[in-house]
Amino acid sequence: MNQRRSQSQRPTGPRRPPRGREARERREGREGREGRPQKGKFKLLLFSLLIALLLYPTETPLAVPASVVLFASAFALVDFSGHRTVAAILGLLTLIGVWLIQLKVVAPSVLGIVIPLGLVFMAYCSIVILRLVLGRRHVTTHTLYGTIAAYLLLGIFWGVLYNYIALIQPGAFYADVAVRPDGILWSDLLHLSLQTITTVGHARITPVSALAQALVSLEAVAGVTCIALLVSRFIAAHRQQAQPARR
Repeated sequence: MNQRRSQSQRPTGPRRPPRGREARERREGREGREGRPQKGKFKLLLFSLLIALLLYPTETPLAVPASVVLFASAFALVDFSGHRTVAAILGLLTLIGVWLIQLKVVAPSVLGIVIPLGLVFMAYCSIVILRLVLGRRHVTTHTLYGTIAAYLLLGIFWGVLYNYIALIQPGAFYADVAVRPDGILWSDLLHLSLQTITTVGHARITPVSALAQALVSLEAVAGVTCIALLVSRFIAAHRQQAQPARR
């Protein structure tokens, strides 16, 4: 009897749409269920990449900043069941190969296998993070961290790609002997990549071979396109956020 009374006393009219704090809490809960990384993993990835970029030009063994990039990138995708397995396998194989070469357990020629594996890993992580960021309906500090991290990861990807080209095609890049008497270093080509993707320019190192020139041009176009896509996506998301508030 009491159950019937309670059911009859329930409102039968249309429910009012959630507003203010209630709407924000529901939205955040929905985004969390969609697979948002918890505990600031994109923020950790961003600061890890910045630390790695600071370590590259120093006398720190190359395997150390490489390990930072690999671990942080794989950890950023640990909350996504559809991607964490692929990222973990690619990252682990690359990490093992890097340290085997660093410790001189295997011949340096193994770089011809390890570098392409690392390139696939970084490209995969960058694309996944960019898709997650561009797919968000709302712009938050979390999406900004992910955007900057993916952009830096793309810059590192191109830098590693240039080093691979220099490995298989000696003389593909040229540097003035007065500037680099001992030859071009890994950090030099990484610097070239960051200058190119940000469209700053590259005066100290010049791509010489046709393949190197094509890749540098392609990175410049990709950098500008990526910035344009991200800015337009954030503007659209901001407009979507502002429309409910006006109503």
